[in-house]
Amino acid sequence: MGKEHSAVSGALSESALEYTSIDSIGGTVSSLRTTFASGQTRSLDFRKQQLRALLKGMRVEKRALLDAVLLDLNKSTIETDMYEFSAVEFEIGLMLENMDKWARPQSSWLSMLQPAFLMSRSEVRKEPLGTVVIIGAWNYPIRLTLLPLVGALAAGNT
Repeated sequence: MGKEHSAVSGALSESALEYTSIDSIGGTVSSLRTTFASGQTRSLDFRKQQLRALLKGMRVEKRALLDAVLLDLNKSTIETDMYEFSAVEFEIGLMLENMDKWARPQSSWLSMLQPAFLMSRSEVRKEPLGTVVIIGAWNYPIRLTLLPLVGALAAGNT
């Protein structure tokens, strides 16, 4: 966001808005798929760095985000901060704190499920699946758009 804010309302001016052209979406998706295929997003360190960058960007642009919701929905900045912004910050913190534990492979004895595999063990590995699309709703735009983004980044998806 980082555009000029008016002194009166703090809202972004109409001329500062940049729309994504339909023609550029295919190139963006292709770029995201290439990034995922490179294996760059598999590393937990990379995922954590992405979450920290998202948190930093949110905090830097907090006023602009709150003002945009006020301008679009006439929703109080206090309400937006409490019910949307804080929830995303909490979720990022929760992910950063627990990702190492959640990403560990889980193993179990197969003999509990099938006696034929008496001495066998199975292992469940949590692996990223690829590129995701996030479609948010209008009533809580920050929360319902960024919470799925936090989960997607933590999982290593693009």
